[in-house]
Amino acid sequence: MEQIIPKVQYTINVSPKVLEELWVTCFPEDGNGFATAFFRDYFRPEQGICIVGDGGVQSALYMLPCTYRVGDNTGSFVYIYAMCTHPNHRRKGNLRKMLEFAEQHCKQNGIDGIVLHALDTSRRVVEAFGMKPLLTREVGCPAFLGDSAQVKCGGDFETFYTLRNQYLSTLPAAIFWSSRELKFIYDDLCREGNLDFFRDAGGAIHYCAVDETDIPELVASSESTQYCAHIKMVLDTLTEEQQASLYFNLLLK
Repeated sequence: MEQIIPKVQYTINVSPKVLEELWVTCFPEDGNGFATAFFRDYFRPEQGICIVGDGGVQSALYMLPCTYRVGDNTGSFVYIYAMCTHPNHRRKGNLRKMLEFAEQHCKQNGIDGIVLHALDTSRRVVEAFGMKPLLTREVGCPAFLGDSAQVKCGGDFETFYTLRNQYLSTLPAAIFWSSRELKFIYDDLCREGNLDFFRDAGGAIHYCAVDETDIPELVASSESTQYCAHIKMVLDTLTEEQQASLYFNLLLK
């Protein structure tokens, strides 16, 4: 029987069900529900990269489009999401091969760079690939939650979208998700009961969105910590100083 040489490709013509099974195998903590929702409500085959060889799909990742602003400069990134390899095919260089494919995708499509949040298991790979630690982010619910004058109130996606972008627009440099990405995040937060809206004494509305990405285990909501993201510029559009100024707000499960 002829052996199939592993090939890096887009996830076009790859069964979403197979990709979902790989996701659940690699990220069992997400459960079937989140993976099912991702492939049902969000997934676009042209935004996925996978490695197919003997035994089927060995590895996969997903490229979520986002934009950035540094002062008056704006541009585009892809955020690498759910990068994973089946346990039977690890330590074969698959993650690096997919990152190289993603880099070529960016070059061919005029996308400025790649950003991701590296797990401890992938940090060495992404740094060997040339990705540099990006800015950190503060986690935890805003201080107003401890104020007895704050009361819970209703809110919807448009309120969430507007408030989040208003906050990021006050910063000198930030990365923004489009409404499509944020709607998927919003729906998941609502399903899990992890999104609340509050009205302050002056009538202004705030929100608090919490999941295991934003609030690491054992970190109280009143505390803050720092998360490390990584970046690699594909096009020569931002200096190292400008890259370091970017505020990376993950808000993804």
